[in-house]
Amino acid sequence: MGPCRVKYLWVFLWVFCGLSWTCFAGDGQDSLYLQSPSKVTLRAALIPGWGQITNRAYWKVPVVWGGLGFMAYQTSQTADLYLTYRNAYRDRTDGDLNTVDPFVGKDTEASLIQKRDLLRRSRDAYVLLSLAAYALQILDAHVDAHLKAFDRLDFSVVPATPNVIPRSTTNDFSNVWAYRPSASLTLSLRYRF
Repeated sequence: MGPCRVKYLWVFLWVFCGLSWTCFAGDGQDSLYLQSPSKVTLRAALIPGWGQITNRAYWKVPVVWGGLGFMAYQTSQTADLYLTYRNAYRDRTDGDLNTVDPFVGKDTEASLIQKRDLLRRSRDAYVLLSLAAYALQILDAHVDAHLKAFDRLDFSVVPATPNVIPRSTTNDFSNVWAYRPSASLTLSLRYRF
């Protein structure tokens, strides 16, 4: 990577950190941080991972960046190989004796065409998968922002109290409590993010 690309990468990171500061500063509440889903969606669409940072789902940011980075890398490598095989086929079929074919003796014209077409389809598939991953992280940030407003599930089981009713007796010496068994169990569920 050249020094110019490194400089642009640093500028991008500083701008991203500056824009993200509004997410970290927040309103000082530690309990539940709510954001407008449209605001979160816009942030996720502008910069991948920014919506996850806004939702305070920090563990998702490396997943988003890693996935999109991997897809960009694969797209770039496949596009470079495609151009190599395309140019090799053009060099072999142009009729000029001065051109140098790097695949002489390794591949026939038919195999060059086959590899070129396969790499073109792979490149196009990686582009579509990259767009799908980008859209998926936007959708994840949007849904996560909507779900922040709901309570969390609390998986606690509260045992039912037995139905005990007083039974009056004819003699005043004893006050006996009667136990009437019942088959009820109370389950309380609450969900919090």
